[in-house]
Amino acid sequence: MKDYSTEFPEMRAFIDSLPFKTYRILFQSNYGEISEHRDGMVYTDHLPYACAVRFMFYDSNTEPNFYFCKSLKGDRTYLKLPNETNAFVYNNPKLYHAAHYLGKFKIIAHLVIDKIDEEKWFKILEDSIAAYPDYCMIEQ
Repeated sequence: MKDYSTEFPEMRAFIDSLPFKTYRILFQSNYGEISEHRDGMVYTDHLPYACAVRFMFYDSNTEPNFYFCKSLKGDRTYLKLPNETNAFVYNNPKLYHAAHYLGKFKIIAHLVIDKIDEEKWFKILEDSIAAYPDYCMIEQ
């Protein structure tokens, strides 16, 4: 397994500043359709809040193709990120996610995490919701 910390030191420093332990960073891309699924993260799936952390590392698609559904084949909500961030989180046990293949290249960095400092994490989530309400899916 390659350690990319020297190639992306700012990204690594940012990830290390977040209030959880990062075990692994997976760089993923799709070269075809990815059907609706949940990842089954052993460390965090038991948690009732959004903690599936992803970064849109690179995306040459001109329209959104990564989406979420509350149930299989349910209504789709396409991922749209504000220009000033490439980070997003979701609740993996509650939301399915998938991606269309539009013929363009993209890379998502997928963090495998554990040992979350919930007080600090909730503050980050609350601040993000306040800053980007139009980009959030909030379950009441």
